This record gives sequence, C-alpha cells and structure tokens, in this order.
Amino acid sequence: MPPAPAASAAPRPAETNRPLLSYTSILILSGFLAGLASARLVPPFMEPFLFGGAAAGLASWIGLGCLAERRRRETARQAVHTALHRMDRRLDRHIPRQSAVRMNHAPARERNIHRQYLAVVGSDARFYNR
Repeated sequence: MPPAPAASAAPRPAETNRPLLSYTSILILSGFLAGLASARLVPPFMEPFLFGGAAAGLASWIGLGCLAERRRRETARQAVHTALHRMDRRLDRHIPRQSAVRMNHAPARERNIHRQYLAVVGSDARFYNR
C-alpha cells in the first residue's frame, strides 16, 4: 500500500474550464467543409450550404481570434499594473517618501540655486568697466 501524502504536500492545480472546441479547431472544421464542397463529394444542392458553413466558420475564427487577443492584452495589462503596484508598495515599506513639508521648501531651494549664478550670468557693469 503506498504511503499517504503528507499534509504539507502542495495542492493540485485546479482544472481549467477549457472549451469543447477551440477557435483553431473551428478553422480546421470549416476548411474540411470547404474541401468537401470543392471536391464534389456531396450532392450539388448541398455545396452552397457547405460553403456557407465554411464561410461562417472562417468568420467566427477571425472574431474569436480577435477576442482572444483582446483578452490576452487585457490580462497582460492587468499583470503589469499589479506588478507595478506591488513594487511600489514594497518600495514604500523600505524607502520613506518625502513629507509635504519638505516638498513645500523645494521652490525656495531652487530660488537660492539660481542666485549663485547671477554673478556669472548677469551683466554687472563693474566687471566690464575695469
């Protein structure tokens, strides 16, 4: 008798709800219908129905492919947004943000920085009239 799995064993991943037909199998089946109609293996009155079914399958393949691409892009966008949000929270835990008081003094510091260049940039007459 095999040993029972330990209580700490990793749980099995849940089975995903996969569709019965994927959108690529719809393309394969519509190609099969078009092949039957073009090979004249069915009575002539059935050919327009087979071509119509093949055209509907091709249209649904294009539509479902676009829908799957849109969902994939949205999932990727949400994953990037979640990752950026997690990184921002982790950085906030380790690096404190500047307080509002310090940020209010930033324009005053900038004014002082510009004052130190006035002698170099300014056109004071005493430097030119020596």
